[in-house]
Order: sequence, then structure tokens, then C-alpha cells
Amino acid sequence: MNALRRLWRLRREDGRVKLALLFLLAALALLGYAASGALEYAALLEQPVEYVLAAAESGAALDAALRRLVESGGAVGASRQREYSVSAGEKTLAVTELDGAYLAACYGIEANGEVKRFWLGSAAFSSFCGSKAESPAQIAFEIGDKSETGAFYAAGSLPEGLAVARGTTKTLSGSASARVMFAKTDPSGADAVLLQSMGFSVVNREELVRRSYEAELLLTRLGFSLLSAAFAGMLARLYWKTRTVR
Repeated sequence: MNALRRLWRLRREDGRVKLALLFLLAALALLGYAASGALEYAALLEQPVEYVLAAAESGAALDAALRRLVESGGAVGASRQREYSVSAGEKTLAVTELDGAYLAACYGIEANGEVKRFWLGSAAFSSFCGSKAESPAQIAFEIGDKSETGAFYAAGSLPEGLAVARGTTKTLSGSASARVMFAKTDPSGADAVLLQSMGFSVVNREELVRRSYEAELLLTRLGFSLLSAAFAGMLARLYWKTRTVR
């Protein structure tokens, strides 16, 4: 308590003490900002990342390459994918069809049974089923020239705008498009290099570039905050040492 009273007296009697305290507070605030950025960067690296891929061929070689990605321990899941649209009135939903193993491993979706079911991210569910709809929503829809009724589930594990359904060997066999999920974000780009070396072309490059920029921005924020905190701390020490009142 006596030390605080003395510090308060010095602050009133010497402007350099006041400046030293201000710079000390600024240094502490910048260190907190840097710590926040470091936590955000660590959280970003822990997020899974998905690659939408185009393969040069759709035969057995593609199946072998996808199996190799999972069996090597590098990927959480890998699947061929097929895209199509369903419509209900004026609303249209883009659906990505994936195999059941991928849905279970990557999204925690157990897609068993023969009932026509779809799983939608929050934005896709609200847009297609309605903002007040309850999950599952039973909706009559059209696919091509066929009319069907299906169950549409809200799935929090999906990206907001994604809608998925379980495909079969028959429906997926002719597709040269694939989807692969890695457990963590790789800022070095090694995963993308691996996929390209296996003959894949990355389709969702814009999303991956966005994540890369986000990581770089967080690193820049971290570095700037630490440098600024160090400079503020140095000024605080300088003003404290050159105070005229002791």
C-alpha cells in the first residue's frame, strides 16, 4: 500500500513517471493482444481442412489413391463426390453426395438406412427449409424429373453452406471429383503439394488461400504486438530511470 501511495505521489509530481506508467500499461495491453492472437493462431492450426479435388481419371486408380491417403494416416477421410441439385418450389439446394464412411469419419453423421435423407449446414438449412423449420424437416422435392419426399436434417458439424447426402458405389463410381479432409490445417502447404504430386487438382483453392491469408494475418498481428510491447516497455523503463523525483 505504501508503494502505491508513493507511486501515486510521484505520478503527480513528475510528468516522466506518468509517461512511464502509461507506456507500461500500453505494453501490458499489447502483450494481452499478442497472447490473444497466439491463441487464435493455435486454434486455426487445430481446425480440420477439406480439399475438393479433381482427378485425371475416375477408375480404380482413383479409389486406390483415396485409400492410400487414409491408410497412410495423413487424412481423416477421403471419398469420391457427386454434386446435384434438388428443388422445392422456388428454392434450390446444391447437394454433395459422399460415401457413408466419409460422412461418419469427418462429420460424425451416421447415414444408414434407405430413407432419402440430407444433412445441411446451418445457413443451408435455414435457406432451404426455412428459418423457423425444425430438424428433421420433411419436404417434398424434385430431382431431375422425379418427385420425392425426404428428411432434411440440420447438422452443426457441417460448414454452414454445405448440404450432403450418402452416396452408393453405383452413384459415385463414375465421378472423377473427390473430397479429402485432413485433421489439422497445414500452413506450410505440404498437404496441397502431396495431393498435387498424386495427380489431383485442388478445386477449392480460393477457400484455402483465404485460410492461408488468415493465418498470415494472425502471425503479423502477433509479431507487431510483441515488437510494440517491447518498444513500449523500453520507453516505460527509460522514463522511469530519468524521473527527477525520487
